[in-house]
Amino acid sequence: MINGAGIVRDLFVFGGSAGGYQALIEVLGRLPVSFPGTIGVVLHRSPVHVSHLAKLLGRQAALPVSEPVDGEAIKPRHVYLAPQDFHMTVEDNHWRLDRGPKRHLMRPAVDPLLISAAKARGNRVVGILLSGGGGDGVNGLIAISAAGGISIAQQPDQARVKSMPTNAILNDNVKAVLRVDEIAALLPLLANGCSVPE
Repeated sequence: MINGAGIVRDLFVFGGSAGGYQALIEVLGRLPVSFPGTIGVVLHRSPVHVSHLAKLLGRQAALPVSEPVDGEAIKPRHVYLAPQDFHMTVEDNHWRLDRGPKRHLMRPAVDPLLISAAKARGNRVVGILLSGGGGDGVNGLIAISAAGGISIAQQPDQARVKSMPTNAILNDNVKAVLRVDEIAALLPLLANGCSVPE
């Protein structure tokens, strides 16, 4: 086992792009309704095309899924999806939404969520990068690791687009590189104070 045993992780922040939606569906579909943590998600999305992504994810997940409004309180046992064309960040125990400058050419971008989560929750955060292109999310995982949290990357060989998890592995020395079924199995353990198996 590695460090972190006994720390209850209560905020799980996901990032993904191309192929990330399919990976996220599989993870959420495997989590039990008793999962005690809060999940925040940024998927790269078009700012203009009508999207019912929260509803589609909600059909697969045992936990409720919604897009928060600015200032909404963060609640456990809930999945929060960044709305189209808004960065989503954590401030104290609330979600903040803004239309600040694009990051990695994207809004929403993954880094603002992960970096703010690390600042707000420190070692209670788990960051997960799924399938996608580019380097968005790498700086966020680095921030989570520096704060004592846990960083996880999807196994690149399983990802439809490998560069996002691969960049995380190369730049962050992530704690675990896992298939999506393994990610789903690990998250409840982390939420209950277990550490990442070596």
